[in-house]
Amino acid sequence: MNRFEKAVYDCMIPTANLLKRTTKPLHRAILLNFWRHVHLEGAGEYDKILSPDMIVDKPIYRVTWGATPGVIEGKDGVHAFYNSVGDAVL
Repeated sequence: MNRFEKAVYDCMIPTANLLKRTTKPLHRAILLNFWRHVHLEGAGEYDKILSPDMIVDKPIYRVTWGATPGVIEGKDGVHAFYNSVGDAVL
């Protein structure tokens, strides 16, 4: 396994450690939703990220890559964003 593959496998260890010591149900739900979101991104399952139990009705994504931050609004915008960067990033 190369260092990039290892980073993918290990990326959620901090979240797992935080989950172990988190007792408030809302905070646990937030962590588990984040965990699911990260893995769905990595799997290219963008439609599942946009399901009602995963995202608010009117999402706003703030993305900072390079010198120009961007704002992506709405489910259609988020879906288009994932489709545009999926091959390059994920």
